[in-house]
Amino acid sequence: MTRSEPGCSVQWMQEKPGGMYQYFIKVVPTLYTNIRGRTIRSNQYSVTEHYKSSELGHSQLPPGVFFYYDLSPIKVCFLVDM
Repeated sequence: MTRSEPGCSVQWMQEKPGGMYQYFIKVVPTLYTNIRGRTIRSNQYSVTEHYKSSELGHSQLPPGVFFYYDLSPIKVCFLVDM
C-alpha cells in the first residue's frame, strides 16, 4: 500500500498485508473576519494516525481502516483590526 498526501512529498508504504489503521480527526469550526468586515466560515483540523499490526499478537483486531471524528462544540473566531 502506498499513500501520498496532497501538496506534500511524503509517502508511506506498507510491506505486509493486514492490520488496523486508525485515523483520529479533530475538527474545529472557525470564523475569520478581516479588517473590512468580510467573513469566511471554515474549519481547522488535525489528524493523528495509528497502525496496529496483526503480527504483534493483536490477532483479535479486525483488519481495516477506521476513522474517528471529534467535532468541537466551540467555534474559534479570528478578528483582524488595526
